[in-house]
Amino acid sequence: MKPYLYEYLSERRDRHIYPFHMPGHKNSRAFFNAILPCLDVTELKDTDDLYAASGVLERSMERAAKVFGADHTFFLTNGSTAGILAVITACVKEGEEILIARNAHRSVYGGLILSGAYPRYIYPSVTDYGFSGGAGVEQVTEALMKFPGIRIAVITSPTYEGVVSDIRGIAKACHEKNIPLIVDEAHGAHFKFHTNFPETALSMGADAVVQSMHKTLPALGQSALLHIKGALIKKTDVLRALQLIQTSSPSYAMMATMDRTIGLLEKDAYDFDSYVKNLIKTREFIGGLKNFNIFGADMINKFSIYGLDISKLVIMCSTGNMTGEQLTERLVNAYKIQMETHGDRYSLGMTSVADIPEGFTRLREAMTDIDKKISAGQAEHKKFSKCPQNYQISKEVLLTNYKIKNKKTAAYFINETVLSPRRAVNAKSATLSVDACAGKISAELIAPCPPGTPLLVPGERISGELVEYIKNKKLKNEIIVLF
Repeated sequence: MKPYLYEYLSERRDRHIYPFHMPGHKNSRAFFNAILPCLDVTELKDTDDLYAASGVLERSMERAAKVFGADHTFFLTNGSTAGILAVITACVKEGEEILIARNAHRSVYGGLILSGAYPRYIYPSVTDYGFSGGAGVEQVTEALMKFPGIRIAVITSPTYEGVVSDIRGIAKACHEKNIPLIVDEAHGAHFKFHTNFPETALSMGADAVVQSMHKTLPALGQSALLHIKGALIKKTDVLRALQLIQTSSPSYAMMATMDRTIGLLEKDAYDFDSYVKNLIKTREFIGGLKNFNIFGADMINKFSIYGLDISKLVIMCSTGNMTGEQLTERLVNAYKIQMETHGDRYSLGMTSVADIPEGFTRLREAMTDIDKKISAGQAEHKKFSKCPQNYQISKEVLLTNYKIKNKKTAAYFINETVLSPRRAVNAKSATLSVDACAGKISAELIAPCPPGTPLLVPGERISGELVEYIKNKKLKNEIIVLF
């Protein structure tokens, strides 16, 4: 009999698979012991109310703002998604325009649907390995001049792979037009706590920043923060939106573990120095292998990359002798190391200050063994002849020089926007087979996770290339389109 969730997770824990993936607490027993049920309370006179905080929650969120450098901080128990939805709906109304970097997470497009705003896009360049580079300051400046109706701008920095944009330059361009900048910094909650990490978006001028504590800090899944700084975004508007979007029964266990983590950060109780030393050692080691490389500092100033988060271990299959999927599967099956995700030519490991030295040692030893076996030409490492070698940016499609026969992974598509996402999802629609959808207008969001970047947004016209891509990747059999 197949196990149910609790039994399955309990059994999985006993396999001792090392987690180079989120959440950032890395299977810590500190949160999963007898004290956890005691933290799971509700809104009471002494425990405060998240949406009208005046006691212990108010003190905790004020401390969080101080630690992270914000004017106001809100606890989020529905993940960074809730913060993105809230700040967008607090800032724009139906028909108003919002500037979005097209590599944004699907939550940003959810904000478009809820608010009724109309998207204006910039398109970050794509790296040689098929994932997005940074959002360019010139791109933002040009878009703000071309579309004077833009009310807010939303940029993702860092990306899933750790690419950081020039937020200071982008914020300056936005503020010259009195436009607030929202930064999805879900993967950068750890930046402030060591000089080897990039500057935070708040320190570079962002007006609202969302951070997922559970991704790169020791916190429970869905734990996140929404920071507000400056006068361009009103705290009261954001709080009103959060009341509509978040649960009316926020998890006190989640908020308590966030508060505990923030308290330890305030006291400098985490050993970030040792963590960074292990990161640097591991990155240098992988960079010296024959068949692999690490996405690193040599990429700065290319593809509009302003900085890189070294906590993301993007292991590149540089010689084409193995795919990212093959490497990821080999690591978990043969070495009990679970990576976060993979692309065609890379495998991505996520780390946090809760990682232990033995974990990094296991990864280095595994990569050494795999590298030697490839070099020895063992039959199990046959050359992957279809591994893409050169990527270009098409005028119509930004997807790593995609060709149907090669079945490559798209960064994203440049699709024609016909109407706003809200109007599209509310319009009369029908469900058609993928083959019948070319030329139709989508009424649904298609955003494979990870990383959650949409291939298709409601209100966009479906191209023949996109149809073929969806079919070859077996992403969908049917699509909801306008009738």
